[in-house]
Amino acid sequence: METNEALKKRLIENAKDRLCSFTMDNGGVRGAAVNATRLVKDMKQRHGLGIMETLILGHACIGSVLMASALKGNDRLKLQINCSGEVKGLVTEANSFGDVRGYLFNPSFKITEEIKSFDTSQFFKAGFLNVTYFKKDSKTPYSGQVMLEYGEIAKEISNYYLVSEQIPSACSLSITFSPEGEITGAGGILVQKMPEAKENLVEKLEKAFLLIPSLGEEYKAGASTEEIINKYLKDFNPKILSSRRAAFSCSCEKERFLGYIKGLGKKTLGEILEDNKFPMEVVCHYCSRKFYFEKNIIQQAYNETKN
Repeated sequence: METNEALKKRLIENAKDRLCSFTMDNGGVRGAAVNATRLVKDMKQRHGLGIMETLILGHACIGSVLMASALKGNDRLKLQINCSGEVKGLVTEANSFGDVRGYLFNPSFKITEEIKSFDTSQFFKAGFLNVTYFKKDSKTPYSGQVMLEYGEIAKEISNYYLVSEQIPSACSLSITFSPEGEITGAGGILVQKMPEAKENLVEKLEKAFLLIPSLGEEYKAGASTEEIINKYLKDFNPKILSSRRAAFSCSCEKERFLGYIKGLGKKTLGEILEDNKFPMEVVCHYCSRKFYFEKNIIQQAYNETKN
């Protein structure tokens, strides 16, 4: 059971995980920045991930939160990578409220060489990045896809926006670890040039980005998201529009999984009953939460299923 001190620490960390949306250069640039330290810690704990797995999925989750910051209402997006490297791929989903969830296709991939840096390209290799938008005012989702070029998620996100949506963008994602492998800081920033922006603005932004230190280190030192924006992007007159919490959060429910089980069909349900291994365990891919179903529940589902 969590102690009072541990609970207090977690609640304080939760409060620091803030997603800020902002504009710069009188609306010529839109951006988002997030402290995702607690978010990535929760993700790592729920999935039981190692350092490299945490780095890769953590970057994807942070990046997805930043991308979803431009959405409205109940809109959401899904980022998916399919690749030939050891990671095999990943999926994340994020919404406009700052919630994100995700998983790796291979959550414990093989590392054949000593890790001397946090270069993730060797674990991706060839593949594709796909982004799908689910918008309330659209009857069908729409997607964009690009080939992987760098094997580094921040660069892949920038490349996706440029190639698929023709939006010049810059993205920085950061997770720092203690010598023991514990997460000490995590965050990210995404800025995008709007059509009305000045011509030379992208070049200036790229130079400014090079001067921004590790966001993980900044958050480790206690900086707030607002402080980072105003400190390192002050020359572009940033205007913070909103600030909201960010969290690794999954909408999975036992009743929803029961609906999936009923959809398996009478034949499959009959085979599950014959196998007689109860309680039956079902695991959510997105958050590794486990649900258990007793035999009488499966029997009832079988009786109610016509074919």
